[in-house]
Amino acid sequence: MFWLRSGAGRSAPAQQPASYLQVVAHPDDDLFFLNPAVQQAISSGCPVTAVYLTASEADGRNAPQSQPDRAAVPVDFAGYAAARQNGIRAAYAQMALGNRRAAWSRVARVLTGGVPVEVATLVDAPTVRLVFFNLRTQDGVGDEPPRWLSALWEGRLPALPALLPTGSPLESVGAYDREQLLAALTALLGEVQPTVVRLLDPDPDHKTYDAASGRIAYSDHLTHTASAYFALEAVRRHAQAGGQPVLRESFRGYYNRHWPRNLGPEAFAAKKALLDIYGGVPRDCGDPVGCGDYQVGDQGHVPGYGQSTHARYPGSVSWLLRQADGRLAAFAVLGDRAAVWRETRPGGGTWRGPDLIDEGGLVPHLYALAGTDGRTHLFGVRQVLDLTRQGHRRVLVTAVQSAAGGPFGPWTELGNPADGAADAEVRRLEMGMPVAAVGADGRVRVFVRNFGRGVSSRVQTGPDSWGPWHDLGGSVVQEGLTVTTAADGRIELFAGTDRAVLHWRQASADGPFERPVTLAVPAPAGPPTVLAEPGGRLLLVFREAQSGRVFALRQRAGGGWPVSPASLDGSGGFGPVAAVAVARDPGATVLVKRDDTGATSLSWQPVGRGVSTTWSTAGVLFVGSPSVAVDAGGRVVAAVVGVDGRLWTARQRRAGSGTQFGDWTATGAERRRA
Repeated sequence: MFWLRSGAGRSAPAQQPASYLQVVAHPDDDLFFLNPAVQQAISSGCPVTAVYLTASEADGRNAPQSQPDRAAVPVDFAGYAAARQNGIRAAYAQMALGNRRAAWSRVARVLTGGVPVEVATLVDAPTVRLVFFNLRTQDGVGDEPPRWLSALWEGRLPALPALLPTGSPLESVGAYDREQLLAALTALLGEVQPTVVRLLDPDPDHKTYDAASGRIAYSDHLTHTASAYFALEAVRRHAQAGGQPVLRESFRGYYNRHWPRNLGPEAFAAKKALLDIYGGVPRDCGDPVGCGDYQVGDQGHVPGYGQSTHARYPGSVSWLLRQADGRLAAFAVLGDRAAVWRETRPGGGTWRGPDLIDEGGLVPHLYALAGTDGRTHLFGVRQVLDLTRQGHRRVLVTAVQSAAGGPFGPWTELGNPADGAADAEVRRLEMGMPVAAVGADGRVRVFVRNFGRGVSSRVQTGPDSWGPWHDLGGSVVQEGLTVTTAADGRIELFAGTDRAVLHWRQASADGPFERPVTLAVPAPAGPPTVLAEPGGRLLLVFREAQSGRVFALRQRAGGGWPVSPASLDGSGGFGPVAAVAVARDPGATVLVKRDDTGATSLSWQPVGRGVSTTWSTAGVLFVGSPSVAVDAGGRVVAAVVGVDGRLWTARQRRAGSGTQFGDWTATGAERRRA
């Protein structure tokens, strides 16, 4: 049990029967790309099992890349693999116990499929375990095939040999094929029974692409990507075998260096301190193979990708909304299926659910939208894995209620902006996550990021028909769009780039979209959020790079935008900020975000009376993004999907009571068909 106290009102002890399993390629992937999420999970007291698929022996030289005589350092693959494991054990001991020298129990085990692994358990914190598969990652020598995890996944390599690290409790290792590795991972999932599985990016952005030759260079390590494929397939098999559906979180890898940095100075300082420990600083462990990864040493900040923690699917903040009958409904992806929780009566404070919607394959992102007829429209992305990267697909899908408040119909595929292109198998992989809005004509329009890192859109032309894809332009768009319908009926769309914010709007209500214009504001460190405030003006909210602080940009009365956003402060964190307008307060906007503790912070912003820099902190650890809505009684309700798979909500004590909220409470995780 752990407690997160609130600066306003009370917060009950938050008990989350959760557990984590994270599958990465190399020791240090979790430190570079997942943290501070790993530290938050360990600090919560929840069990954490980290799986490392490769031995990560690299060139076998445990010495800094800058060392002048590095070429003279003897090659010792087994020793370098052991040194990296020394470093990751020390970092986890520091996270769990504040003592990097804490003792570990190290044992050999043979998993299903005949795969031997080393399991290291922290003696004084036995809920922390590290599992080493030790698969080799070196290129082929001479006529040998390449020893890549990606080649094993694609079938270009029949089996991948393992390496026996120096000092390992393993007696021997062999070579293992794709099915053996998947069987071992699936068995591990069955043993751990995690509520959350964390992995790397299964669909990294391209870095360069020559359409004429077909040559493409991706922004991430091929082994990172392959580790994500193995993890996703194991999760699918675990569910097929009757395992409880898990929440999935994917994290970007090397491409972090290309976006504005999204961690504040305190969060990154804590992250770097752990990277230094992993890097063997100081070198005083007494092990001749090394105390850590000296190629990292104290230079973990130099590559530039550790300064951020970007979720591959940042999640929508539009998944809690009031339905036509006045009840709030909340939507999320549990496992790979959409689920819905509903209030039992409007504004009543009790919930039913989750009820599962038929068909799976969804990535963890849902966008919910109320149509003009009161029916709820859901938008998501179905991901199809294949043995070859070219066989992977992403398809935009939508499901609509049969009637207001009724059950959802089947998922309808809306395709991909790359459909019809000669190189569609390449371009389809980078379709982004959908957002949607209703125009003045009552038709729904959906928007996604496309392969060219601009925006593409489709418009509904009938109950079951959609128009063609239209490219709305834009470039260097970050993942995470935001859209709203303004008071004059025009749809307005925003996206962050690496340098600024792009703004699209319809030329007139129901008219075509104008080319995007650039707002001269700092580039956001993640997805922005826009909403129409009481009075009709738009408010754009986003995080400042390198601080995690929340910035607000309020539209001028005449429709223009100021150059300098207002700082609302906030205690760091990463990911989108949820927002809702409260007309009865009167004229307020409520913001909810993840802070540096991994829980939620809430701010009450007056409209037309300056800004507030006060944030109250409370809540539980959660996945995806928070959401916030106003219930039938005019009370603000904040919501998250906890790492235990349950819906957690906090409700304003009474309408107009400002930041006085009740305790965070949970709805059970039992699942039914919607």
